Amino acid sequence: SVLATLEEIANGDDRSRSTEATGIWTQVQSFKFLVSLITFWRVLSCTKSLSDQLQSREIDLAKASDLVLATTITLKEFRSDNQWNHIYLDIATLYGIREELPRPCRRKQISCRLQDGIVLESTGGERCIIFTPLAF
Repeated sequence: SVLATLEEIANGDDRSRSTEATGIWTQVQSFKFLVSLITFWRVLSCTKSLSDQLQSREIDLAKASDLVLATTITLKEFRSDNQWNHIYLDIATLYGIREELPRPCRRKQISCRLQDGIVLESTGGERCIIFTPLAF
């Protein structure tokens, strides 16, 4: 397996390759990587039949339309908090990882002085307020 190969390289004599293999091995074992891997697997497995149907030489438009609708519904269900919690708990149980469910992020609020401003561009996650009305 890939993990066994990385572990073998990490225990080897070449320090550069050993360090790199250890770093990759650590990242592959991380909870964040496993969540991403399982999430991509679920999305891609859900969309594969639709992709195959849409690329077939003899496409049945009625069946393809139904499949598009079913895939859309399934993907919308994937976005629910319940599904994310399910993914997290499954991975934690499967790999014996003690990971708490992520707490919901607090929504960013714009300062009351800038609420009437116009945002023309945003860079680096920071909003750039170009115009703010003057208070007279």
